[in-house]
Amino acid sequence: MIHNPKCDSFPDIWQDPRGDEAKRQANIAHRRVYQAARYILTHDFRRDLEDKIPKEPKDFPGNPSQLLEEDIAMMVAVHGILIADNWDPSMGKTTPTQGDLPEKVDGMVVDRRFVEATVAAVKEYTSQNDLFNQCFQLLKTETAPPPAPATTYPEPYTASDDQPPANP
Repeated sequence: MIHNPKCDSFPDIWQDPRGDEAKRQANIAHRRVYQAARYILTHDFRRDLEDKIPKEPKDFPGNPSQLLEEDIAMMVAVHGILIADNWDPSMGKTTPTQGDLPEKVDGMVVDRRFVEATVAAVKEYTSQNDLFNQCFQLLKTETAPPPAPATTYPEPYTASDDQPPANP
């Protein structure tokens, strides 16, 4: 299959804000969720993805051949669940308390409740991964551009084209 960069656009993760304040604000909130969820996924569930999932959401999914479709679907699903449930990784905290992540992620405290919500989102994805993966494939198919029409050429000209048809 030919790679289509438009199919790698994930507006729930990042949108080009060019002059749009609402998109800029959404990117700030979604970046926090992305950074925290990426940290939890790559440290608690899939260490093999740490160098494959880009650190910045604007770069997601990164090199098209680096991540498997299932890995992209997992990250998109977990991030989408957290965004849909309106989670904020720090829950307003600036100092960690017991149960929070022991280190700050991208300068922010990650509250234990966000960690638990991320674990629950991973469980939801894992228990229904066939459904999530099929939906992901369907969405990729629906957003893919239609195939280019086949090029047709007229029949080649021959000298006999100048002759009148024979009488039957």
